[in-house]
Amino acid sequence: MHSPDFANARPAHPTKLLLIAQSHLLFTLTVFSLFIHNKSLFASFGFDPRLATTSPQPILIGFMLFQLVLDPLDTVLKFGLNALTRRYEYQAGMSAAVLPGYELTGSRRVCGQAG
Repeated sequence: MHSPDFANARPAHPTKLLLIAQSHLLFTLTVFSLFIHNKSLFASFGFDPRLATTSPQPILIGFMLFQLVLDPLDTVLKFGLNALTRRYEYQAGMSAAVLPGYELTGSRRVCGQAG
């Protein structure tokens, strides 16, 4: 394990990112379950609204329509998650720079102990 990994483990950044990713997945699946039976969604894209409630239901069509609606919001959420990830990586790098036994040489971190 190299020094940024030690620094990253202290403030629980990986746990926070995992919880955010799981929350995003839960949000997406919950909203999908609400959209799949929405007659107005099917009608607004030119499909027969009865497709939303008939059996067998066209899940693939509903999923594609859902993605068309969700993509703009999902792009903003992914941008925010990417910015947070970069912030955490920067903080881990700064924390790793002050760990005892490690020194910065150029762009690489080198362990101060002889191998």
